[in-house]
Amino acid sequence: MYTVSVAKSEEETDDLLELVMVITPGMILLLLGTLFLANRLLLRRLWRPFYETLDGIRRFNLSSRQPLPASPTDTEEFLDLNGAVQQMTVKILKDYEMLKNFTDNASHEMQTPLAIINSRLDLLIQDTGLGEKHLQSVQAMYDAIGRLRQLNQSLLLLMKIENNQFGHTGAVDMSELIRRKLVHLEDLLKDKAITVTTELHSLPLPVNDYLADILLNNLLLNAIRHNRAGGRLEVVLANDSLRVSNTGSGLGFDPGTIFNRFTRGAHSGGSGLGLAIVKQICDNYGFPITYSYADGVHSFRIDFIR
Repeated sequence: MYTVSVAKSEEETDDLLELVMVITPGMILLLLGTLFLANRLLLRRLWRPFYETLDGIRRFNLSSRQPLPASPTDTEEFLDLNGAVQQMTVKILKDYEMLKNFTDNASHEMQTPLAIINSRLDLLIQDTGLGEKHLQSVQAMYDAIGRLRQLNQSLLLLMKIENNQFGHTGAVDMSELIRRKLVHLEDLLKDKAITVTTELHSLPLPVNDYLADILLNNLLLNAIRHNRAGGRLEVVLANDSLRVSNTGSGLGFDPGTIFNRFTRGAHSGGSGLGLAIVKQICDNYGFPITYSYADGVHSFRIDFIR
C-alpha cells in the first residue's frame, strides 16, 4: 500500500495577493487623480468664455456707455450666449440714454415756466393794491411753486444717484463737513432754540464730495424740521459710523417705510424725498443705514463699511 502526498507552497500566492491589493488601489487613485486634473483643465478651457461673459455682466456699468465685449470662442452655444448678451446690453444702453435725455430735457424745460411763474408772483406779491385775502392766495401759490421746484430738483438728483452719475472726488473730511453744515444751519437752529451737541472724530471718507454734502444736509435738515421747539440735536461721528439724533414726537406712519419716497408726516414741509435720497446715497456706497425711536428721540445711524 502506497501513500502519495502532493504539497503546494501558498507563500508566493499570498505575496502576489498582497502585491495586487497594494497596487490596485494605488492605480485607481492615480487614474482618478489624472482624470480629475485632465477634466479640470479641459473644463476650465471649455468654460472660459462662459465665465468671462459672466464676469463682464457683473462688471457692466451703465455710466461707462460701453456694451459688453464678446469673449472669443468657437463653441456655438457660447457664441449664441454672447450675441444675446450683447444685444441685451445695447438695448439697455439705448433705453437708458433715451430715459436720461428725456429726464434732463423735461427737468430743463420745467425750470423755465417755473422761473417765469415765480418772477410774476414776486411782482404780484409786492403789489400794494392787493388785499390781505389775495396776498394769502398769492403766498400759497408762491410756496407751492417753491415746493414744485424743489421736487423737480430732488427727483432729478435721485435719478442721477441711482444711475451712478457721480464719480469719486477723493477723501472727504466728514468732521469738517459736519461743522460747516451746522454753521450754515445756525439760523434754523436758533429759530427753534435747538441745543446742538457734537462728538466728532476725524474720518476721511472716499465718497463724492457733492453727495456727502447732500447726505449731511438732508439728515440735519430732517433732524431740525422734525424737532420740537427747545429740543436737542446730537451728532456723533465715530471712526466707522455716524449717528444723528433729535428729539420729537413719534411717527404717524410705519417706521419701516421711513426711507420710501414721499413718506412724510402731516407736519413735514419737505418734498418727501430727503430721506429717500439719503438711503440711495448710502446704498450706492454700501453703507447700511438704520432708524430707531426710543424715549422721544429719533436716531439715524450710518455704518461706513470700507
